[in-house]
Amino acid sequence: MADSYDAVAYLLDRANIHDTVAKLGACVDGGSWASVPDEVFAADLRIDYTEVFPGEPYVTTGAKQVAEWAGMLKLADKSQHVLSGILVDLPQPGSSVKPPTVTTATANVMASLRRDAAPGGPITQSGVSLKLIPSMGWLTRTCEPGVLRL
Repeated sequence: MADSYDAVAYLLDRANIHDTVAKLGACVDGGSWASVPDEVFAADLRIDYTEVFPGEPYVTTGAKQVAEWAGMLKLADKSQHVLSGILVDLPQPGSSVKPPTVTTATANVMASLRRDAAPGGPITQSGVSLKLIPSMGWLTRTCEPGVLRL
């Protein structure tokens, strides 16, 4: 690992994290589930829905989370998840700045689900703020792997 965090590493980290977050929505709606565990998620995930649903946070694998989401979305005839306002919290580069090993990314998510036979109308919409804590291990620099938390 480099001793300092330069502008090229900062820009590359920011672009890679932004693209990874954006890829989640594209894969979900495009049905590209097979790529999510390896290209978007870390091996282990801590899922926390407690701000919108009752229950407790839990730890699962990327493959199990994908299977759960895919099963839920089979109930909808169509879905659209729009991720916007993706902000990546990285330190500004500098010769005295150490490369980060963990960072936070946030995004606004607007979900629209269509189910033609749904009572009360075919479309349900909801919006949430998604907080992700990606490990830098899956980026171009070699760091300790971590957990992606939703």
